[in-house]
Amino acid sequence: TIGNSNAKRYSGHDWTGTRPALPSFVVTGPQDLPVVQDELTKGSTVEPEQVRLLPVSDLPEFLQTAPNARAFLSYMQSISYNLGRYYTSYSGYAGTSAAPQFTFVNGDCTLDGGAGLLLVTGRLIMNGNPNFDGIILVMGEGYVERDGAGNGNVLGTIYVARFARS
Repeated sequence: TIGNSNAKRYSGHDWTGTRPALPSFVVTGPQDLPVVQDELTKGSTVEPEQVRLLPVSDLPEFLQTAPNARAFLSYMQSISYNLGRYYTSYSGYAGTSAAPQFTFVNGDCTLDGGAGLLLVTGRLIMNGNPNFDGIILVMGEGYVERDGAGNGNVLGTIYVARFARS
């Protein structure tokens, strides 16, 4: 569920005005389209185009199949070890706009804000009013919860993919 607070807005619009708008939400399964469309009728502020059915072949290769996603996670996990940015749980800020970070959380993450690339294999809890500039990948458990007043901005994108990690 995306909630019904008017304090948040979902948009695929480019805030610089240089690129065409994208849908706010994308699904790859026809069975998911009516579920998302129903959720969007419950009072949330979602800019047009609200939702689009996208062929799996249009996704990045690492999201096209569960084996590809598993291989991608293993690769990114090994990179995070080498960078000293691997965590089994995480709470706080994951980088800043002045110093973006790659953060790999092999477990649950409570995000207060940050910038860079955040990859979470467990649950992502967006705590309070987090601002994040960059890309958030929630892969594996595929669960995102927004907690707080909803005034934070994610300027970038969030991918959510649920699949068994092993």
